[in-house]
Formats: sequence, structure tokens, C-alpha cells
Amino acid sequence: MAARMADEARLRLVTEADAAFILSLRLDPARNQNLSASSADLGAQRAWIRDYEARYGAGSEAYFVIEVGGVGEGLLRLYDYRLAERSFCWGSWILRPKCPAATSYRSAILVYDLAFAALGFVRARFSVRQANHSVRRFHERMGAILVEENELDRFYNYELSDYLVERQRLERFTQGRPFDVSLVRI
Repeated sequence: MAARMADEARLRLVTEADAAFILSLRLDPARNQNLSASSADLGAQRAWIRDYEARYGAGSEAYFVIEVGGVGEGLLRLYDYRLAERSFCWGSWILRPKCPAATSYRSAILVYDLAFAALGFVRARFSVRQANHSVRRFHERMGAILVEENELDRFYNYELSDYLVERQRLERFTQGRPFDVSLVRI
């Protein structure tokens, strides 16, 4: 059991103390080609996090550090909640170079479990830059459906029903966590 805990992935809400870690990922030229630009100013990043904390408190978004064995391995964000259609966006997904290979699947499963079960959404919406081939392939392998594209982005939907099928296929990445169907509000 100790070995499993050492490499277990989890999502932890971002705090101001994470500002330097966030900048280290967002300013890494090998990692940031498909992200919106960030200022290198640590104070500005802390101010952005304080503003985010107000949005989190209002229930409009959540920003997470992806941790594996207690070590920050990446970031991701849930946002643009559309309660009437029970959908959400997620993105700002960035992983540290040389993080454990399973982290991408584990973090995606954690996001979908949170959004679909605990938060009650039934559809994810997200965009991926055309140039971000590896992330496009990842989402398409997970079953995301391309609904539109332009020169810059590809836009996807991902339904709860499709996720439940894929989650069974990807059980080795669920870390033994069952999907709590009792939380899903159909």
C-alpha cells in the first residue's frame, strides 16, 4: 500500500504559495507554446491567484496543482460552468517535464470524476490548439468528439456516457477509486 500512495495522483487547489511553481511551468518554452501568455512577474501571478480565489469562492472555476506522491507535477483548471446545460470547460493543463507517464491519464480521470460525479455536469467542452498534436490525440483517444475547428483551435465535447465507457477501459489509471454513480444527477 505504501508504494501505491507514493505515486498516487491527486488534485489540490492552487494557493498563492504555488505562484513560483505555476510560473516555472507557464514560462517554460518547451511547455507553453499552446497556452495563453503569462507575465514573468511573481507579484502579478500572486495577484491573479487572489482574483482566482474569489472566482473559486463564487463557484465559477477551480484551479488545481496535480500532485503525485505529494510533488507538484502539473496544473489544470475547470471553468466556464454552464449550469443550464450542465457543462464545463477544462484546460490550462500543463505537466512538468519528466513527470510520471501515467499522470496525464490519472489527472484527466480525476477531473472527469470530479466534474461528472461530484459537481453533476454531463458534458465537458474544451478546445485544443491545432498545433498541440499530442493533446489532441490524447483527448480523441479518450473519446472526445470534435464539434468545430478553425485555423487556431479544435473544439471538443465529451459526454458523461462516453467517459463511463472509457473509464472502464482505463481502469489501470483510476488508482482504485470507484466512480461514485450515486453522485451523478441525470
